[in-house]
Amino acid sequence: MEHLLQQVRNALAETRQQMKSLSQGTGDSQVLELRVEENLQQMEQDCYRLENYARKEIPQRRQEAKYRVDQEVAEVNDLKRAFQGFKHHKENAELEARQREELLSRRFVTNVS
Repeated sequence: MEHLLQQVRNALAETRQQMKSLSQGTGDSQVLELRVEENLQQMEQDCYRLENYARKEIPQRRQEAKYRVDQEVAEVNDLKRAFQGFKHHKENAELEARQREELLSRRFVTNVS
């Protein structure tokens, strides 16, 4: 269980760094987005496994194990929401840019009858 917890923590740090690169615009954004999505999926699977391990702990350590797992699950969920917000913001910016280009390329004529 400890090894898996450490893997999740390392993946969280790596994903945060990738999201920082995404927000700064450094690197290939499509590749980084795919990596972040893959990391998030893997972390969700690992958290599910951690929850199962925590339930199997002996009663004296179960509460502490569940607490530690819940902390990691909350961090993964926060990171997932942040990534969804980033994607939503990016999609809105792209839509606005397309609409702006469409307006600029439209030819206007006067209403002469």
